[in-house]
Amino acid sequence: MNLNKMIPQAGSAIVTVTVFLFALFLIINYSMGSYFVCLILPLGFIMMTAGLHNECESDRKVAANIGMVLAAVYCTFIMLVYFTQLTTVNNEQLTEQAANLLTMGKCGLIFNFDLLGYGIMALST
Repeated sequence: MNLNKMIPQAGSAIVTVTVFLFALFLIINYSMGSYFVCLILPLGFIMMTAGLHNECESDRKVAANIGMVLAAVYCTFIMLVYFTQLTTVNNEQLTEQAANLLTMGKCGLIFNFDLLGYGIMALST
């Protein structure tokens, strides 16, 4: 059993499944489901990126290390965003000002963190 191969493969499977589930939840208009799968996606991405890091040649290790660091930053931002959506925003006990900052649909602070996180994900690849 080679965990250096199995863990990245599991990560790739997690990424694939979460992307399909995200699309499904968008089609059926179930935002909490799409937020939940987006909370899981970064874990699979980290696993997959670690596998790419492990497989790269020694003359590309610096780029692979940068990719791993950026993947960790992406994971931090995205998990913050979707954990906030599933907990604080879902409770619906926010003032109007807080809701404007924290609700994804209002293009506030959390939406901007989401954009930053996915931008960093793009850089990590």
